[in-house]
Amino acid sequence: MTLASAPLPSAAAPASRRAAGELGLLLVLATCAALVFLNRTGISFLFPAIQGQLHLTNTQLGQLMSATSLAWALSSVVCSLASDILGVRPRLLIVVCTIGFSIVGGLSGLVSSFVALLLLRVAMGVFEGPVLPLIQSTVSAVSPPGRRGANLGMIIGGSALVGAVLAPPIMTGLSATLGWRSAFLAIAIPGPLVALAVWIATRPRGLGGPLATERLDLRGALGFIRRRNIFLALVGAVTLIGSTVASAAFLPLYLSSLPAFSPTSKILFFMALGVIHSIGGIVLPALSDKMGRRACLIAACLCSTATPVALALMSLSAWWVAAVVVLGFVASGAFTLMIYVVPGETVPPQIASTTFAILLFVGEIIGGGGAPTLAGWVADHRGLAAAQLVCAALAGVAFIAALFVEEPPHAAPAPAA
Repeated sequence: MTLASAPLPSAAAPASRRAAGELGLLLVLATCAALVFLNRTGISFLFPAIQGQLHLTNTQLGQLMSATSLAWALSSVVCSLASDILGVRPRLLIVVCTIGFSIVGGLSGLVSSFVALLLLRVAMGVFEGPVLPLIQSTVSAVSPPGRRGANLGMIIGGSALVGAVLAPPIMTGLSATLGWRSAFLAIAIPGPLVALAVWIATRPRGLGGPLATERLDLRGALGFIRRRNIFLALVGAVTLIGSTVASAAFLPLYLSSLPAFSPTSKILFFMALGVIHSIGGIVLPALSDKMGRRACLIAACLCSTATPVALALMSLSAWWVAAVVVLGFVASGAFTLMIYVVPGETVPPQIASTTFAILLFVGEIIGGGGAPTLAGWVADHRGLAAAQLVCAALAGVAFIAALFVEEPPHAAPAPAA
């Protein structure tokens, strides 16, 4: 089957209620995505203990994170493309990669040198990179158009809840109770169990769409990748990821410089932001199922532009903290809509995972790699608050791109009765 004749997911499936099989699949895949982020980001909360025992510099700690990100980006593209070209079932790759990053995570507790830990973090990125694009392409394939935004948002929102809200207390608690080496082993144990659940939940029978990927027609695929929405999503991926990474890098330092934020209040603020982003990341894509993708994407990117501005102004008044909460709630849906929902409805299922992986790859390499350096330079010359304005400028480019996004015809909001 060539891509030109490949049908997009049918809109005939009822959109009012989730079937039990669909809901079970979503819960299992959301758990798997959450485990990915726990293993990827959890190490940062073990850094104080690791640094002391392995005698690492701050530069080496940064290299551990950078190595994981680079391997993640490269692996996501290579494995997703291989899956689409060879027609490998996404479920098999998800299961293998989940077991792989769990084993690597457990081995991290046995290292005695920086080089060994660095190599394991590279391996972690290799195994984790393909998982999220493959999960989202699977969810996109089995979701009726009337629930696709909500379902894709559930995956991102659920993983963000673990990565931003639960990871700090989980990892610090395990480290304090068991030690950092045993903490690695503890978060590795659920991996094989989740992999087994994924294998069972993604069996083809009883679900509303294909779970196997047909072989990719590269010549036909190029025509879809050149579409306007994909190019605009690429611009959005670079700027939104860049804005997010740069803000995360300098926001803790900025909050520490504000007299109103004690160490305890800073942690609570970050946890509150995590909850807001998790809930908003689910709600806004779900609203796009009813209100249309383009309108919700524009609103989310506009709020993504305004949120860093509100952060920069928090030193002036507590009211700006409330503004951050409100704006951040809407802004949190921009990532899912720009990188998964709109592109997923622009290309056929056969190249969905590769499309998602390419967007993430370019976004992480260019945006995630360049934006923090630019924001740091601005912070050195203009102050930490100015770094947030760099994030606002990047998100503003995503907002401009969103204005030109075309509404996918099968995702347009239903006319009022």
